[in-house]
Amino acid sequence: MPPKATALAALLLTVATQWTDAETFCPVSYQECTNGLFNAATCKCDCISPYCPDASGDCLNPTGYCGGNPWQSCTRGVDCPWWINPLKAESCTTGNAVPPGVWKIHLTLDFC
Repeated sequence: MPPKATALAALLLTVATQWTDAETFCPVSYQECTNGLFNAATCKCDCISPYCPDASGDCLNPTGYCGGNPWQSCTRGVDCPWWINPLKAESCTTGNAVPPGVWKIHLTLDFC
């Protein structure tokens, strides 16, 4: 291999090994999970209880308990889900416990 091609290959390999965006490596991306939120760290949908992942990985099975609250230890305003506050018109809120009856959640305030 010519020296320039070898240098280019080494550079590309270095960049590829430093890439940390999990969504890039996920075989299927459910960025708009039904009844849940896509988790780029696990390449899976985190589902709002009572929904659980179905065979395709989306949150469509209302089967009950499937491992607890995936946002239990999140930090408000950092990595907790956002949803439209049903008590305040045109207002979004965040937290580690999605209220009963709320099925549409968002990754950030901007998306809410």
